[in-house]
Amino acid sequence: MNIKNYLIALALTSPFFTHSLSLAEESDPADTLFDGEYNDAKMDQAMKEARENLAKFKASLSRKSATNHAVKVAIKDGENVEHFWLIDLRPIEGGFIGTLNNDPGLVSNVKIGDEVKAIGEDISDWLYFENRKMHGNYTLRVLLPNMSPEEQAQYGPMLAPLP
Repeated sequence: MNIKNYLIALALTSPFFTHSLSLAEESDPADTLFDGEYNDAKMDQAMKEARENLAKFKASLSRKSATNHAVKVAIKDGENVEHFWLIDLRPIEGGFIGTLNNDPGLVSNVKIGDEVKAIGEDISDWLYFENRKMHGNYTLRVLLPNMSPEEQAQYGPMLAPLP
């Protein structure tokens, strides 16, 4: 197994997200990045599964019981790649347009509030809430074992089973 240190945007798993989905106020990149170890192969598999199950996410968009929809997108800037959650989504051919929900920590070609497209392989995850459970968020599930016990206790119980 290849374990490395990476920085992964976790904007929607910060405390403000558990109440409602809105732009992070005065977002601090240090608060939105995960600086820890995880298994590359498991993360790649999680992103692949999220894309394979995107139809479940799209179907949830029309259900009134499903709320707080978000899509995670990879943003490239030179050699740097950072993953961000987009909110206020609008479906487009092959993906979504949404609003960037946090300030970058690695890339400098986007900022909070920018409108960004998420298409095809650039989509790395998705989530929504229904029946008080978080659906999707495949990448969080890979990171969860390496989070603090407090974070595990906060996020673990809110995750719905995967399809």
